[in-house]
Amino acid sequence: MNGSGDLGVGVIGCGFGGRNASKQISRVERAHLVGIYDVDVQAAQEHAAEYGVPAFADLNEMLARPNLDAVMIGSPQFVHKQQVLAAVARGKHIFCEKPMALSL
Repeated sequence: MNGSGDLGVGVIGCGFGGRNASKQISRVERAHLVGIYDVDVQAAQEHAAEYGVPAFADLNEMLARPNLDAVMIGSPQFVHKQQVLAAVARGKHIFCEKPMALSL
């Protein structure tokens, strides 16, 4: 967590899951959005503008932000594993929509 004790959260995906995650984060007193990532740059920019946060077309760029403590993954299931592993490599806390992966 950052110096203020708040949790900086990034959202991965701008579909239903990601948009719902952004809405829920904005309701948590000690959490705040610090960025939104999507492979569709325009979707990321439009969604990020709603919350006044940066949009990212490169997941690793968002994960490198020092104020990002956690990610909420609301992307399509076939990319969950890759995105979770990228967040783990950066030491981020992770909430991933189900299922985590398409197979064991």
